[in-house]
Amino acid sequence: MTWQLFSPDLPFLQEMTIKQVHHGFWDNVQPYLPLAAAIITGSLSTIGIVVTCNLANKARQIAEEQKKIAGTKLNIDIFDKRFDLFNSYSIYFGKFLTKNYENQGECWEDFSNINNDHEKTAFLFNGEDAEYFDAVYEVLSEYHEYRLGFLQASSVNEGKAKKFLNDFNEKYYELYVRFCKYVPDIMVSRPSVPTISPGSRPEPQPTAQEQAQ
Repeated sequence: MTWQLFSPDLPFLQEMTIKQVHHGFWDNVQPYLPLAAAIITGSLSTIGIVVTCNLANKARQIAEEQKKIAGTKLNIDIFDKRFDLFNSYSIYFGKFLTKNYENQGECWEDFSNINNDHEKTAFLFNGEDAEYFDAVYEVLSEYHEYRLGFLQASSVNEGKAKKFLNDFNEKYYELYVRFCKYVPDIMVSRPSVPTISPGSRPEPQPTAQEQAQ
């Protein structure tokens, strides 16, 4: 870059020229600074995008794991409710079979509890499987009527009681087979146990007699 001095009053200034001379490292680098700044800015933006994508992927993976865990817990909680219903039929039948009722009110109280549990099966099981609960419930209802009459009977009809027991076991086993499909996979899968290679057998230590010899 050059500058030329000029003035109408001082014509000799036209012969004088001032030139700017670049010296040093920064003077040579300065023209490239905007390009370098643009490269650095672009690199930082790229790094920021990569970091953001990685964080987003990690957050997505964590969210998926949490969703999976929540789903597994929900399935187990629902299974617990279903199992309580399934098990209640056996409990109430055992009461009808062995409990010594003093009056009909006690017998009706147990049957009322059975009826309340049975009504829940329509909400926790599909229609086809609920029919198996109905079959077991029918046996319990018949046995309940028998126990009400038994309170006034002078002797136990063992043959009829045995028939109720056989009918209940048959219906309850059919219900058990249908119920098994509701067991969550995590409760039936075998746990992964790490295999550990057995260590070398220790050498037997010599007895005092062997040391003396």
